[in-house]
Amino acid sequence: MDPVTLGILGTGLLFLLLLIGMPIAFALMLVGFLGVSCLTSVTAALPMIARTVYETSSQYAYTIIPLSSSWRLCGDLGSQPRPLQ
Repeated sequence: MDPVTLGILGTGLLFLLLLIGMPIAFALMLVGFLGVSCLTSVTAALPMIARTVYETSSQYAYTIIPLSSSWRLCGDLGSQPRPLQ
């Protein structure tokens, strides 16, 4: 398939996925995966997904935010005047 046609179809699919309520990150990842698999092959697209997920999750800022939120939640629950029932 022609890359320009595939790009136009991918853009349309992206807007459709966003309109039905899919989160932006997952919609972009799905459309990118489908585009790379159509242009090259699935075996070339799968390592791209794995590398992107690892590179994003290994950044310090993205790992510390959930940790600090969970500690804050524990502190809020511990400061309740009476135990939860």
